[in-house]
Amino acid sequence: MVSGSFKIVHATLRRLVPYVFSALFFFAGIMLLVSGALPAVPEHMRWLRTIVPISFIEVSHLIGSLTGLFLLFLARGVWLRLDAAYYAGAAFLAIGIIASLAKGFDWHEATILGISLIFFLPTAKVFYRKASLFTMSFSPLWIIMIVLAIGWSLVEGFEAYRHVDYTDDLWLRFSYVRGDAPRFLRATLVISLVAFCYMLYNAFKVAVPEAIHKPSAEDIAHARVVAGMSHDPVGFLALLGDKSILWSQSRKSFIMYLNTPRYWIAMGDPVGDVSEYEDLVWRFRENANLYAGYTVFYQVSDRFLTLYLDRGLILIKMGEEARIDLTTFTLEGGKMENQRKTRNRFLKNGYTMRILERDEVIARMAELKKISDSWIAAKNTREKGFSLGFFSENYVQHTRVAVIEKDGGILAFANLWQLDNHDNISIDLMRYGPDAPANTMEFLFVSTILWAQENGYKFFNLGMAPLSGMEEHELAPFWHKIGRIIYKHGEEFYNFEGLHAYKSKFNPAWSPRYLAAPPGPRIPLVLLSCAVIIAGGFKNIFR
Repeated sequence: MVSGSFKIVHATLRRLVPYVFSALFFFAGIMLLVSGALPAVPEHMRWLRTIVPISFIEVSHLIGSLTGLFLLFLARGVWLRLDAAYYAGAAFLAIGIIASLAKGFDWHEATILGISLIFFLPTAKVFYRKASLFTMSFSPLWIIMIVLAIGWSLVEGFEAYRHVDYTDDLWLRFSYVRGDAPRFLRATLVISLVAFCYMLYNAFKVAVPEAIHKPSAEDIAHARVVAGMSHDPVGFLALLGDKSILWSQSRKSFIMYLNTPRYWIAMGDPVGDVSEYEDLVWRFRENANLYAGYTVFYQVSDRFLTLYLDRGLILIKMGEEARIDLTTFTLEGGKMENQRKTRNRFLKNGYTMRILERDEVIARMAELKKISDSWIAAKNTREKGFSLGFFSENYVQHTRVAVIEKDGGILAFANLWQLDNHDNISIDLMRYGPDAPANTMEFLFVSTILWAQENGYKFFNLGMAPLSGMEEHELAPFWHKIGRIIYKHGEEFYNFEGLHAYKSKFNPAWSPRYLAAPPGPRIPLVLLSCAVIIAGGFKNIFR
């Protein structure tokens, strides 16, 4: 009984450690800043002048004030349990002790810092997160607290020296007894510049992917097997090799993701054995938590929403996904007249659609690459990634490829994502060469749909229509209102309405896709981070 109670008390105290020391660090930072702003004790300065030169006192005063500023920032890192904050915090407490004694023999400050350091040193195991101090986030409340702390020290300093006449040479005046005001001004300038630069960097830095653990060839081959047995063809994006893969213990399921300094962004729902999803999502969040990261799931379906809601994430609609029911699909009727005429015209002129198996895909890879390169050049664009496929020989050879041929030459192609149970099939890359006639891609698209129907597939996935399906009611969520504006007036950047209209011609069933993200004011940064990793860099968003 006693042992159990002790464990409960110990666990409770362990959880409180980062919050207690975060408060102590913040208090110590304020103490050093205010101390640096106020005049030193004259008796202490007269004693120090017999021991150390004035340059030593000037440098110590500046270091003491900067240490106070750094402790304010480190309080946030201690709160987040960062291992770097532990080592940096111990170092700056020690520096603060030395600076307090050297700048004016403030033994009261040194004693408080020393006691804090003694109690702080045994807590190393509490600070387990492997994140950088330069990537930790500051909430608006933390920023306000830091600004108020700095402001308080400035008010104290200007009040203490309100009778000092300001002159230009005050900045360069160095003195043991009458040098307090100049030291305060110099420290204020340096502190303000350092604080401004750090907060500016933290506020405006764009989360870019760190070096990821790229999957091995064996991982990709196994991912191909698992993706084929999953519920959603989006799992084939793992074959690109541009994302990390978190496997379940049995390796029957996985999460594919990219991590930025702040966010771990998973692509879609987990892939593979549905029974393992709950444990896999928890492991993903635990791994992100180890590095003080936030988990994000991009373009998740409505099938597993409780997986994300139960873990404290909120859902933002990204658009809708279109699926054709192949059990009822037909080219007959007036609605499909244009597609039917296009297909008949191409067939009459000697064009054919054929499915290349793996060996033939490898054998004709040079032709496919030439078409892809010319398509990229004609579009004056760059390959994207993460949520979109890009041309890679290693990627394309893992899938079947539908090609349009005439006289033995390939004019256009599309690679296929096929589930083994024939429940779903989708197209990823669609590329055509400069010699392809108009409407070649429509012929390829319709022919592939009919081939899938003939081979027993139930649904043909047409992919996402971004920002479609947003509510138009005046009481709709704010994001829906923004999405509707972009959807209707964003043609300069993306043909939202045109894409939705084209897919609607096939009379598909629409289902929503969501972004599952942490709640609060982080949503704009989450969306920016997603855009950056898809585009392959911040500048590529605007290209």
